Formats: sequence, C-alpha cells, structure tokens
Amino acid sequence: MQVMETQIGFMLGGCAGEGVTTGINLSESDDEQGKTGSDTGETGDNGDITEGQGTEAADHDELIRNIAGHAQAEHFPGETVDEVADITEQVIDSPDSLKRSLKDGRTAYYNNGVVVIVNPNAAHGGTVFRGKFKTFLNLS
Repeated sequence: MQVMETQIGFMLGGCAGEGVTTGINLSESDDEQGKTGSDTGETGDNGDITEGQGTEAADHDELIRNIAGHAQAEHFPGETVDEVADITEQVIDSPDSLKRSLKDGRTAYYNNGVVVIVNPNAAHGGTVFRGKFKTFLNLS
C-alpha cells in the first residue's frame, strides 16, 4: 500500500469554533510520477493560520535586524537589539510558530507569547512585541 498524501489536523482552544487548526502533511517524498506535492502547511478552513514558514526576504538577516531595532526600545527595553533579533528570528523561523496573513501584505507570527509582524510596506520591515495569543488572533 502506498500513501500518496495524508493530512492530520489538530484543534487548539477551548470551545468549538474558537480553536486554531494546524496540520501535518505526511506526503511521500516521490509519488508514482516522480513528483512531490506542495505542502502549504494548511489543513482545511483555518482562518489563514498556518505553521511558520520563515520569511522569503532577499536579506533575511537584515529584515530581522531592522524589525528588532525598531521594536527594541519600546517593547524590549531591558534587552539588546541582538537579543531581540534572536527572539524575532526564532519566532519567524520556528516550525512551531503559527503564521497568519494580514491585510496590506503583512504577515503575523506567534510563538511562546511573542508576536512578530512582517510589514513589507514599512521602512523598518515590521515589529515584534510580547503579546497574548488572543492578540495574535485579533490582528487584521
């Protein structure tokens, strides 16, 4: 028996309709035609929340540093820009982070009480702050 593609969904949250769905795609590395499927990280209708995929910016490190530099003084006053950059990078790049598409081309990431918003329209590239999961869900 050959498994072509299987998706397993998980619900996080307390009440029906309020959960966040994330999924695992267990695709074969090659199907019978020698092609692989595309894993979008999505399972069903999940409100545009997917597993963190990282940024695809031309200069990932520069984007992380710009976001950290913008947010450090206001949101992380006891930490250095380098420390905030490390936190930001961990949230964006972690496969455990949740990711949402927001309006105006922005993308939000959430992991462990930290929200990162990547904003390609802003000179600084976005922001990062400590926030509750509900805050992440209420972003638009």
